[in-house]
Amino acid sequence: MFPLPFQFTAYSLASLKAQISIDSIVLSHIPTVVIPLAFAIFLYWHTKKISTLYLLFATIAFSLWTYFDLITWTSFGVQNSLMFSWSILDIFSTLFIVFAYWFFYSFIKGADLPLWQKLGSLCFLIPPLVYTALSINLSEFFNSYGVAIENDYTASYSVLISVIFLLAIIVITTAEYRKTQEATEKTKKLFAGFATGIFLSIFSISYAITNLLLFLSNGQNQEAYNVSIYALFSMPFLTGVLAYLVVKYEAFNIKVIKSIVYTLICMAILFVNIFLPY
Repeated sequence: MFPLPFQFTAYSLASLKAQISIDSIVLSHIPTVVIPLAFAIFLYWHTKKISTLYLLFATIAFSLWTYFDLITWTSFGVQNSLMFSWSILDIFSTLFIVFAYWFFYSFIKGADLPLWQKLGSLCFLIPPLVYTALSINLSEFFNSYGVAIENDYTASYSVLISVIFLLAIIVITTAEYRKTQEATEKTKKLFAGFATGIFLSIFSISYAITNLLLFLSNGQNQEAYNVSIYALFSMPFLTGVLAYLVVKYEAFNIKVIKSIVYTLICMAILFVNIFLPY
Protein backbone atom coordinates (compact mmCIF):
# COMPACT_ATOMS: atom_id res chain seq x y z
CA MET A 1 0.00 0.00 0.00
CA PHE A 2 1.23 3.49 -0.84
CA PRO A 3 2.39 5.16 2.40
CA LEU A 4 0.42 8.04 3.82
CA PRO A 5 1.59 10.68 6.28
CA PHE A 6 0.22 11.10 9.80
CA GLN A 7 0.17 7.37 10.55
CA PHE A 8 0.27 8.15 14.24
CA THR A 9 -0.12 5.70 17.05
CA ALA A 10 -0.37 6.88 20.65
CA TYR A 11 3.25 5.80 21.15
CA SER A 12 4.57 7.48 18.00
CA LEU A 13 2.74 10.75 18.62
CA ALA A 14 4.04 10.94 22.19
CA SER A 15 7.58 10.15 20.99
CA LEU A 16 7.42 12.81 18.29
CA LYS A 17 6.05 15.46 20.66
CA ALA A 18 8.91 14.73 23.04
CA GLN A 19 11.39 15.50 20.26
CA ILE A 20 9.87 18.39 18.30
CA SER A 21 6.74 20.52 18.04
CA ILE A 22 4.05 19.01 15.80
CA ASP A 23 3.35 22.55 14.53
CA SER A 24 6.96 22.72 13.33
CA ILE A 25 6.50 19.55 11.31
CA VAL A 26 3.26 20.74 9.71
CA LEU A 27 4.40 24.29 8.96
CA SER A 28 7.73 23.19 7.54
CA HIS A 29 6.26 20.53 5.24
CA ILE A 30 2.92 21.80 3.94
CA PRO A 31 3.07 25.58 3.17
CA THR A 32 6.65 25.22 1.89
CA VAL A 33 5.33 22.90 -0.82
CA VAL A 34 1.88 24.29 -1.63
CA ILE A 35 3.01 27.88 -2.25
CA PRO A 36 6.07 27.16 -4.46
CA LEU A 37 4.13 24.54 -6.43
CA ALA A 38 1.27 26.97 -7.08
CA PHE A 39 3.76 29.65 -8.11
CA ALA A 40 5.61 27.30 -10.49
CA ILE A 41 2.34 26.21 -12.11
CA PHE A 42 1.36 29.88 -12.45
CA LEU A 43 4.66 30.77 -14.16
CA TYR A 44 4.57 27.89 -16.60
CA TRP A 45 0.87 28.40 -17.39
CA HIS A 46 1.48 32.01 -18.42
CA THR A 47 4.88 31.67 -20.12
CA LYS A 48 5.34 28.14 -21.52
CA LYS A 49 9.10 28.80 -21.35
CA ILE A 50 11.62 25.99 -20.98
CA SER A 51 13.02 27.63 -17.83
CA THR A 52 9.62 27.69 -16.10
CA LEU A 53 9.03 24.08 -17.17
CA TYR A 54 12.24 23.06 -15.41
CA LEU A 55 11.23 25.11 -12.38
CA LEU A 56 7.95 23.19 -12.33
CA PHE A 57 9.87 19.88 -12.55
CA ALA A 58 12.09 20.97 -9.65
CA THR A 59 9.08 21.98 -7.56
CA ILE A 60 7.25 18.71 -8.23
CA ALA A 61 10.35 16.69 -7.29
CA PHE A 62 10.77 18.82 -4.17
CA SER A 63 7.10 18.26 -3.29
CA LEU A 64 7.48 14.49 -3.60
CA TRP A 65 10.64 14.60 -1.49
CA THR A 66 8.80 16.65 1.14
CA TYR A 67 5.87 14.21 1.10
CA PHE A 68 8.09 11.22 1.80
CA ASP A 69 10.11 13.18 4.36
CA LEU A 70 6.86 13.96 6.17
CA ILE A 71 6.13 10.23 6.29
CA THR A 72 9.49 9.58 7.97
CA TRP A 73 8.47 12.01 10.70
CA THR A 74 4.97 10.65 11.21
CA SER A 75 5.37 6.88 10.85
CA PHE A 76 7.09 5.99 14.08
CA GLY A 77 4.78 3.03 14.60
CA VAL A 78 4.68 1.91 10.95
CA GLN A 79 8.11 0.48 10.20
CA ASN A 80 7.53 -0.49 6.55
CA SER A 81 6.25 2.96 5.57
CA LEU A 82 9.09 4.70 7.34
CA MET A 83 11.81 2.50 5.84
CA PHE A 84 10.39 2.72 2.32
CA SER A 85 9.97 6.51 2.43
CA TRP A 86 13.36 7.12 4.02
CA SER A 87 15.10 4.88 1.50
CA ILE A 88 13.93 6.82 -1.58
CA LEU A 89 14.52 10.37 -0.32
CA ASP A 90 17.89 10.68 -2.07
CA ILE A 91 16.31 9.90 -5.44
CA PHE A 92 13.93 12.85 -5.21
CA SER A 93 16.49 15.20 -3.64
CA THR A 94 18.85 14.45 -6.53
CA LEU A 95 16.04 15.13 -8.99
CA PHE A 96 15.12 18.54 -7.61
CA ILE A 97 18.78 19.56 -7.35
CA VAL A 98 19.34 18.60 -11.01
CA PHE A 99 16.14 20.32 -12.18
CA ALA A 100 17.00 23.43 -10.16
CA TYR A 101 20.27 23.62 -12.08
CA TRP A 102 18.42 23.11 -15.37
CA PHE A 103 16.10 25.99 -14.45
CA PHE A 104 18.99 28.24 -13.50
CA TYR A 105 20.96 27.51 -16.68
CA SER A 106 18.02 27.95 -19.07
CA PHE A 107 16.93 31.17 -17.33
CA ILE A 108 20.35 32.78 -17.21
CA LYS A 109 21.34 31.67 -20.73
CA GLY A 110 17.93 32.18 -22.30
CA ALA A 111 18.19 28.77 -23.99
CA ASP A 112 17.93 25.07 -23.20
CA LEU A 113 20.88 23.13 -21.84
CA PRO A 114 23.22 21.30 -24.21
CA LEU A 115 22.48 17.59 -24.40
CA TRP A 116 25.81 16.69 -22.80
CA GLN A 117 24.93 18.74 -19.71
CA LYS A 118 21.54 17.06 -19.38
CA LEU A 119 23.00 13.58 -19.68
CA GLY A 120 25.90 14.44 -17.41
CA SER A 121 23.69 15.87 -14.67
CA LEU A 122 21.27 12.92 -14.89
CA CYS A 123 24.22 10.60 -14.19
CA PHE A 124 24.05 11.85 -10.60
CA LEU A 125 20.84 9.83 -10.32
CA ILE A 126 22.66 6.55 -10.86
CA PRO A 127 24.23 6.19 -7.35
CA PRO A 128 20.97 6.75 -5.38
CA LEU A 129 19.06 4.47 -7.75
CA VAL A 130 21.66 1.75 -7.28
CA TYR A 131 22.13 1.98 -3.52
CA THR A 132 18.39 2.33 -2.98
CA ALA A 133 17.64 -0.75 -5.11
CA LEU A 134 20.32 -2.73 -3.26
CA SER A 135 19.16 -1.40 0.16
CA ILE A 136 22.66 -0.18 0.93
CA ASN A 137 21.66 3.23 2.27
CA LEU A 138 19.60 1.90 5.20
CA SER A 139 20.78 -1.05 7.24
CA GLU A 140 18.17 -1.49 9.96
CA PHE A 141 15.32 0.06 11.92
CA PHE A 142 16.08 1.38 15.40
CA ASN A 143 12.79 0.72 17.14
CA SER A 144 13.65 2.53 20.38
CA TYR A 145 13.77 5.87 18.57
CA GLY A 146 11.68 5.04 15.50
CA VAL A 147 14.47 5.91 13.05
CA ALA A 148 16.45 4.11 10.38
CA ILE A 149 20.18 3.51 10.62
CA GLU A 150 21.83 5.15 7.60
CA ASN A 151 25.01 4.24 5.80
CA ASP A 152 27.67 6.85 6.60
CA TYR A 153 28.70 7.16 2.95
CA THR A 154 25.26 7.53 1.38
CA ALA A 155 23.90 9.83 4.10
CA SER A 156 25.81 12.82 2.70
CA TYR A 157 25.20 12.18 -1.00
CA SER A 158 22.63 14.95 -1.42
CA VAL A 159 24.90 17.39 0.37
CA LEU A 160 27.79 16.45 -1.92
CA ILE A 161 25.92 16.97 -5.19
CA SER A 162 24.39 20.20 -3.84
CA VAL A 163 27.90 21.55 -3.36
CA ILE A 164 28.93 20.42 -6.86
CA PHE A 165 26.00 22.18 -8.53
CA LEU A 166 26.41 25.21 -6.26
CA LEU A 167 29.99 25.66 -7.49
CA ALA A 168 28.78 25.38 -11.09
CA ILE A 169 26.11 28.02 -10.43
CA ILE A 170 28.66 30.40 -8.90
CA VAL A 171 31.01 30.02 -11.88
CA ILE A 172 28.27 30.47 -14.50
CA THR A 173 26.66 33.42 -12.70
CA THR A 174 30.00 35.22 -12.40
CA ALA A 175 30.82 34.65 -16.07
CA GLU A 176 27.36 35.72 -17.30
CA TYR A 177 27.32 38.80 -15.06
CA ARG A 178 30.66 39.98 -16.40
CA LYS A 179 29.81 39.58 -20.06
CA THR A 180 26.27 41.04 -19.89
CA GLN A 181 26.20 44.74 -20.68
CA GLU A 182 22.58 45.76 -20.03
CA ALA A 183 22.06 46.66 -16.34
CA THR A 184 18.62 45.08 -15.93
CA GLU A 185 19.75 41.80 -17.47
CA LYS A 186 22.81 41.78 -15.22
CA THR A 187 20.55 42.17 -12.18
CA LYS A 188 18.18 39.41 -13.31
CA LYS A 189 21.04 36.98 -13.81
CA LEU A 190 22.61 37.90 -10.50
CA PHE A 191 19.33 37.36 -8.66
CA ALA A 192 18.71 34.05 -10.44
CA GLY A 193 22.14 32.77 -9.46
CA PHE A 194 21.75 34.08 -5.93
CA ALA A 195 18.30 32.51 -5.47
CA THR A 196 19.28 29.10 -6.84
CA GLY A 197 22.55 29.15 -4.93
CA ILE A 198 20.86 29.98 -1.62
CA PHE A 199 18.23 27.31 -2.33
CA LEU A 200 20.95 24.66 -2.57
CA SER A 201 22.93 26.19 0.31
CA ILE A 202 20.06 26.13 2.80
CA PHE A 203 19.26 22.54 1.89
CA SER A 204 22.84 21.27 2.04
CA ILE A 205 23.86 23.18 5.18
CA SER A 206 20.80 21.94 7.11
CA TYR A 207 21.58 18.32 6.29
CA ALA A 208 25.33 18.78 6.77
CA ILE A 209 24.67 20.03 10.32
CA THR A 210 22.27 17.15 10.95
CA ASN A 211 24.82 14.58 9.75
CA LEU A 212 27.59 16.22 11.78
CA LEU A 213 25.53 16.16 14.98
CA LEU A 214 24.64 12.51 14.39
CA PHE A 215 28.29 11.67 13.74
CA LEU A 216 29.48 13.42 16.91
CA SER A 217 26.85 11.61 18.97
CA ASN A 218 27.43 8.27 17.24
CA GLY A 219 23.86 8.36 15.95
CA GLN A 220 22.33 8.66 19.43
CA ASN A 221 21.23 12.31 19.28
CA GLN A 222 17.82 12.01 17.64
CA GLU A 223 17.15 15.74 18.09
CA ALA A 224 19.81 16.30 15.42
CA TYR A 225 17.07 15.51 12.89
CA ASN A 226 15.22 18.63 14.07
CA VAL A 227 17.74 20.76 12.19
CA SER A 228 16.79 19.06 8.91
CA ILE A 229 13.34 20.69 8.81
CA TYR A 230 15.01 24.01 7.97
CA ALA A 231 16.05 22.49 4.64
CA LEU A 232 12.42 22.76 3.57
CA PHE A 233 12.54 26.56 3.66
CA SER A 234 14.98 26.53 0.75
CA MET A 235 12.26 26.26 -1.90
CA PRO A 236 10.13 29.14 -0.51
CA PHE A 237 13.24 31.32 -0.56
CA LEU A 238 13.76 30.56 -4.26
CA THR A 239 10.08 31.26 -4.90
CA GLY A 240 10.24 34.57 -3.05
CA VAL A 241 13.20 35.85 -5.07
CA LEU A 242 11.57 34.81 -8.36
CA ALA A 243 8.37 36.56 -7.29
CA TYR A 244 10.42 39.71 -6.69
CA LEU A 245 11.92 39.42 -10.18
CA VAL A 246 8.43 39.12 -11.68
CA VAL A 247 7.21 42.25 -9.87
CA LYS A 248 10.35 44.38 -10.18
CA TYR A 249 11.75 43.40 -13.56
CA GLU A 250 8.88 41.56 -15.30
CA ALA A 251 10.99 38.41 -15.44
CA PHE A 252 9.72 35.68 -17.78
CA ASN A 253 8.00 38.52 -19.70
CA ILE A 254 5.04 38.45 -17.31
CA LYS A 255 3.40 41.84 -17.02
CA VAL A 256 3.05 43.21 -13.51
CA ILE A 257 -0.59 44.11 -14.03
CA LYS A 258 -1.35 40.48 -14.72
CA SER A 259 0.57 38.97 -11.83
CA ILE A 260 1.17 41.50 -9.06
CA VAL A 261 -1.83 40.56 -6.89
CA TYR A 262 -1.02 36.86 -6.99
CA THR A 263 2.66 37.53 -6.32
CA LEU A 264 2.08 39.84 -3.35
CA ILE A 265 -0.31 37.35 -1.76
CA CYS A 266 2.25 34.61 -2.32
CA MET A 267 5.03 36.65 -0.71
CA ALA A 268 2.81 37.63 2.22
CA ILE A 269 1.97 34.00 2.95
CA LEU A 270 5.64 33.10 2.65
CA PHE A 271 6.54 35.80 5.19
CA VAL A 272 3.92 34.60 7.65
CA ASN A 273 4.97 30.98 7.19
CA ILE A 274 8.64 31.66 7.85
CA PHE A 275 8.25 33.97 10.84
CA LEU A 276 5.12 32.57 12.48
CA PRO A 277 6.11 31.25 15.92
CA TYR A 278 5.91 27.47 16.24
